[in-house]
Amino acid sequence: MASAMIIQLVPVGVLINTVSDHLIKTALAAHDILNEKSFKVLAKYLLSIRTLLHRLDAREIDGNSSVVRGLQSLRDEVLKSENLVNKYKERSRISNLLNCRKTSEEIQQAIRDIGNTLSLFDLYTVEINEDVKNQLMLLESQMVHEVIRASDDMVEVSEMLTVESKRGRANRARALELLEMIACSHNIAQSPSYITRELQKFETDIEEAERRKERQEVQYMQQVMALLSQADAEMALETSRKQYLELRQDVSGSRENFAVHEPYSEFKCRLTGKVMDDPVLISNGHTYEREAILHEFAKGGLKDPITGESLRDDVLTQNHALYCTIKLWRQRNYMARILKARIELEKRNEAERVRALTDLMELCKESANDKDWIVFESLVPLILETSKSRNNELKALCFSVLTLIVKDSIHGKVETFLQICCFIILFVIIKLFSVSSCLCKRLRDFLTVYSVKNKQEKLVEAGGLKQIIRYMDRGPDVTTAAITLLSELVKTKNILEQLGQECGAILMLVTVSVRGNHPELATDIESMLDQLSYDGDSYHEENIKAMVKANWCKPFADCLHKGSQGSKLAMVKWLACFELDDNRREALVKQNVIDALVDMLKSKQFRLESPALEALRKFSFHEKSKKCIAKAGGVPLLLELLKKPQLEMKKNAAAILADLTMKHGASFLLYEDEIPIEPQKIVEVVMGNLIASLHTAENAVKVLLHLTEISDANEVIELIKGNDHGIQTFLGYIKIGTPPLRDHTIELVFNLCQKDVTVISFVMNDHDCLKALLQVIKDSLVEGSVQAFAAGILSSIPSSDDNLNRLMTTENVLPALVKMVSGKNLEGQANALGTLVRFTDSSDVQSQRSLIELDLVLSLKQVLKSGTVPAKIWACRILENISRSTTKLNREPHKWGFKLSRKTSLNCKLHKGKCSLKDCIVEAGVVPDIVEILKNQNPEVILAGLKALETLLLEENMLEDGIQILDKCKAIDQLFKLVHLDSHTCSEKCVDLLEVILRFPHMKGAYGHLVQRSLAAVSACRVPSLQQKARKLLRQLTIPS
Repeated sequence: MASAMIIQLVPVGVLINTVSDHLIKTALAAHDILNEKSFKVLAKYLLSIRTLLHRLDAREIDGNSSVVRGLQSLRDEVLKSENLVNKYKERSRISNLLNCRKTSEEIQQAIRDIGNTLSLFDLYTVEINEDVKNQLMLLESQMVHEVIRASDDMVEVSEMLTVESKRGRANRARALELLEMIACSHNIAQSPSYITRELQKFETDIEEAERRKERQEVQYMQQVMALLSQADAEMALETSRKQYLELRQDVSGSRENFAVHEPYSEFKCRLTGKVMDDPVLISNGHTYEREAILHEFAKGGLKDPITGESLRDDVLTQNHALYCTIKLWRQRNYMARILKARIELEKRNEAERVRALTDLMELCKESANDKDWIVFESLVPLILETSKSRNNELKALCFSVLTLIVKDSIHGKVETFLQICCFIILFVIIKLFSVSSCLCKRLRDFLTVYSVKNKQEKLVEAGGLKQIIRYMDRGPDVTTAAITLLSELVKTKNILEQLGQECGAILMLVTVSVRGNHPELATDIESMLDQLSYDGDSYHEENIKAMVKANWCKPFADCLHKGSQGSKLAMVKWLACFELDDNRREALVKQNVIDALVDMLKSKQFRLESPALEALRKFSFHEKSKKCIAKAGGVPLLLELLKKPQLEMKKNAAAILADLTMKHGASFLLYEDEIPIEPQKIVEVVMGNLIASLHTAENAVKVLLHLTEISDANEVIELIKGNDHGIQTFLGYIKIGTPPLRDHTIELVFNLCQKDVTVISFVMNDHDCLKALLQVIKDSLVEGSVQAFAAGILSSIPSSDDNLNRLMTTENVLPALVKMVSGKNLEGQANALGTLVRFTDSSDVQSQRSLIELDLVLSLKQVLKSGTVPAKIWACRILENISRSTTKLNREPHKWGFKLSRKTSLNCKLHKGKCSLKDCIVEAGVVPDIVEILKNQNPEVILAGLKALETLLLEENMLEDGIQILDKCKAIDQLFKLVHLDSHTCSEKCVDLLEVILRFPHMKGAYGHLVQRSLAAVSACRVPSLQQKARKLLRQLTIPS
């Protein structure tokens, strides 16, 4: 009710006048938006409505609620249209053109909404002029059904932009056709200043879109802005070229030797004494530099600072004529200096070249706007040629001049992709500014051939890029100048792309950066490398690869962390095939590449997991990398991958686990929170792969091998033994005989035998496995370390096992074992001796004879000198056994047939019989070597040596000779020194030997007093047996001879 009363209170005449004012205002605003038919249609309708409203008789309709309601609704819709028109009026015509479809749709909706308000007048119930009523009803019908479409030209531009962007290149023939069509239909000349004004408005539109966060729209508008700027710049460059040609002709014909003219006195400001840059007139007609006169006015007082004359005001007027004259004088001098520099650069005199380059440098600083003239004069190739000089100072000067030439060039800031769609923007310029047919022809030439190259491109075409790269590392000044120049050049995208393609460019940039001799250039170099690797949209894979090869790995890591899935995949596949050295590996680790690879494993996508695993294999054997893999949570993922069906992935996962456990056991088998993974889980998964497939068995064996190599491996060994098929599976792989699986398995079984004697029984009871081990020992192609482990397994089997003894004899393995004793593999020596000792038992002379015929004793002589501790112990035991049987061995068995000669000694110092070098430790000269090992710190070695020496004193008839041999070898000196050993067993053995030796008076006289001193402390020890023997020997020594 209240609203109805308000409506009735408003006079209809007032409403009509208000609506009429808004209609005319909106219509006029719409007319001001040029080249937009949709706004003109809106204006036409608004003016038609205004005309009909003025024909209404306010007295006839006054108080009619439907008419008042209709007028108010009309006013509201017209106000909306006014806002819409003002929005597009404030925008640049470039923006309106680019959004022509959206604009048409909005105008269409506005017209229809206004038309709908006319239906609210309820004209059938109102008594008004029939003609007006009919026209209003017709207008309503037309507006409600009005269809507004963007012009075909504008739509075609939009569609072409989309198509050509997808295609990646411009259809130039189509562009030329459109240019001709538009030029003919809009043959109206416009002021060039219009372009600059519209570009400024368009820039404001971009800022508004950025505030509205319309990212796609902003990106599109920025591309258009860059294109328009490029077109504008090219026009300016063409103007500069014309001016250059005119001035060159003028200076060349009027100045001898291109002399530089001094400035006229009128050119100089009387306040500063310098040539004026901005001459201005004051009210008395005198001219001064603007800045200088303003400074004088600021001091106070309105006077001419030179004449003291009072001034009527402080108004400054530019002295345009003088300004132009000074500018022309400067330009002519610049041209003269450029032409003179050309002559000096063409000469071979270094002093003249330096003078020319220095002048060009000053010229670039003085007249930044006229630097194009240096390019037009083709001085860039000359400067580059000069840079080939051996003089580094001259090189640096050349690069500095080139930097000033290309610096802050508007052309260098435009991306090369703009050339692809340049024809579209030229089309826009013609459409907006109605270019003449003459200008259209010039634009056609520009479109067909991009003839006016910018300064950077001119420099690159002249071979500048190659020259810069070549001399980038030629001394501090040259390097600084070269990098600074390169930083300017790469602001142009196509030059940046060329830099990436230049051989050695990336390597040189990285080298200069890594050396650290130029810290001030580090930021510029890193910026260039970043640009070469990533352009803001995508990663450049080939450049990134080159950087990794040059040991610059940050872009590679960035690609793996932030790149698209396709980029990541390509990079990781390449890394998997690339040979990494330690330096590159460390650099990649520092950049957290391993974290990225583990993240790819976490993705659970096969296409990412597989190459990531292959790449991880490049790092898994490196200690720092192992820590990173464990810390990133890679180990649980690897164990999970071992359960997957894909064989290649299982094989790689097992290989990485094998690397992780190498030398470190389970140290790196951790969860992501660095808690150790349960051994049961590890062994269960690994044993599962061991049994399931031969493809993963090798690396699975290696994992178990590494886990059993650590000192505290009992739990792992118990878990292996507890597995249903554990040990039997290993023995099966030994019998298969396929390296390297067989070889790693032999080493694993050797470890198990060393740490758990119960494992030996499995080997003893498997005849085929024993036979396979013997074949390994006999096979000369098998690696020495594998033969060593095989011999080690056999050495663990008790000597009482007749089955192995018979098998070794049958398989004729003794020569191979003796050969191992003579070999360079120290572990193989020890294990072979441990296996051979079973054939040296003194009760089995036949077995001993089969060994000594292989010259074993002479091989043992070398073992005593350079063998390991276990090898020396085994060697002494074998020598002991052989020495005990020497008298039996030199009695040759009776054989039928001819008797072969044998190298023997007819008069052995100990045995007095036919001893040979093969069966007598005295004749073989081994005794001194046994005495030498008594100096060893290991009690077991000493005890074995003492027992071997004891064999010289076994028989009464050989005692005196044996003692003489020991005395001659200084063995007795060692004996009384060894009495004090912590090993009571060794001490007892020494006392036993001394007791025998000192029975002889001459020995007692020679060594008695020394032995007494040694035995004094031993006789008080707490070991009863040793104490008893020591006291007994002391008593013996006190009895007179």
